[in-house]
Amino acid sequence: MTIKSKLNTVISSMSDFSKQTNMVAINASIHAGRLSPREGAPFQVLAREIQEMSSRSMDKLAELDQLMKEVGEMSRLINYTGRQRMLLMKLVNGKLMNDEEQMKAAISAFEEGLDFIKSSGINDDECSHILDLIDKRRASMINDLKIGLQSALHEQANEVIELINSLLGRYEEFAGQ
Repeated sequence: MTIKSKLNTVISSMSDFSKQTNMVAINASIHAGRLSPREGAPFQVLAREIQEMSSRSMDKLAELDQLMKEVGEMSRLINYTGRQRMLLMKLVNGKLMNDEEQMKAAISAFEEGLDFIKSSGINDDECSHILDLIDKRRASMINDLKIGLQSALHEQANEVIELINSLLGRYEEFAGQ
C-alpha cells in the first residue's frame, strides 16, 4: 500500500467520522425538539456545537486533500525535472555517436517534459524565469545542432543542467526539504 493510498484511507475514515458526528448532532436536535423548550435547550446547544465541530473537520479534510494533490504534483514535477538532465545526456551521447534517432528522441522527450513542467500551477515567478532560461538555452542548442555547431554542445548542456538543478532546488524548497 502506497503512502498516498494510506493517506486517502485515513482521510476517508475521518470524513466518515465527521459525517457520523453530524448525524449525532441531528439526532440531538430532533430529541431537543421533542422536549419542552427549557428541557431541550441544552440539547440544541450541544447539537450546534457538534455540527460546528463536524463542519470544521470537513473543512480541514478538504485542506488535507488539496495538500495531498499538491504533494503528488510536486513529486511528478521533481521526477520530470530530474529526467530532463538524463535526456540532455542522451542528446549529447547521441551527438557523440552520430545517432540521429537518439538525438531526435531525446529532444522530443525533453520538449514534452519541459511543457509539462511549465504547465504546473506550483511554479512561482522564480521558477517561471528559470524555465524561460532553460527554454532559451534548449532552443539555442537545437539551433546550433541544426546548423552544425556542435563544439559548444557539452558546455550548453551543462548550463541547462545547472538551471535544472536550480529549478529542482526551488521545488525542494517548496516541498520543505
